[in-house]
Order: sequence, then structure tokens, then C-alpha cells
Amino acid sequence: DREFLPWAFAIARNQARAARQARQRERLAFDQDVVDRVADRAAERAAVTDDRQVALAECLGRLPADQREIVERRYRDGEPIARVAEALGKTAGALGVAVFRIRQALARCIEGVLAGERAQ
Repeated sequence: DREFLPWAFAIARNQARAARQARQRERLAFDQDVVDRVADRAAERAAVTDDRQVALAECLGRLPADQREIVERRYRDGEPIARVAEALGKTAGALGVAVFRIRQALARCIEGVLAGERAQ
């Protein structure tokens, strides 16, 4: 029922606190305030990354099927451009340009989705 990242960051924070307490006598120990600030910043950045992943999933769903197939084969399946191009009957150069344009469109879409979320 709970989101994973907040739970994971709470566990990491507790582990860092325990490690700091175990090494309290060492000269190079971090102050608890520093540990808390680093943990808070990491949690903020993870939340932004999580929002971007949700936006990416939405934007991938908006792509035409042929473009989504290219992205999935290239990035999900890890196929080289040359192999994807051959399978789709295109040249590697043409497919490289297509991938570049798809990535640009996805970036614009993600920023739009995130801007829309911020406006709400």
C-alpha cells in the first residue's frame, strides 16, 4: 500500500544513522544534521526522477505504434541500431535519425506532462 521510495529512503536513513553512531568515536564522522540533509536531498531528487518516469510511461503510450516499437527494441530490448534497422527495412542512418527525433519528441512530451502537473 505504501510507495517504495519513501520506505527505501527511511531504511537508508536509519542505516546511515546506525553506521554514524557506530563510528561516533572516529575523527571523520558526519554530523547527524549533515546526514539528514543529504538524505532529504536524495529523497527530493528521487521524487523528481519518479515523476519523470511516470511522465515517460505516459508519453511512450502516446507514441504511434511504429515509433514505440523502435524505442522498445532499442532501449528495452537493447538491440543495436543496425539490427533494428535491418528488421524494419531501414538503413542504420535513417533509423538513427528517427531515434533522435523520437527522443526529442519524448523529451518535449515529458516536460509538457510535468509542467501540466505543476500547474494543477
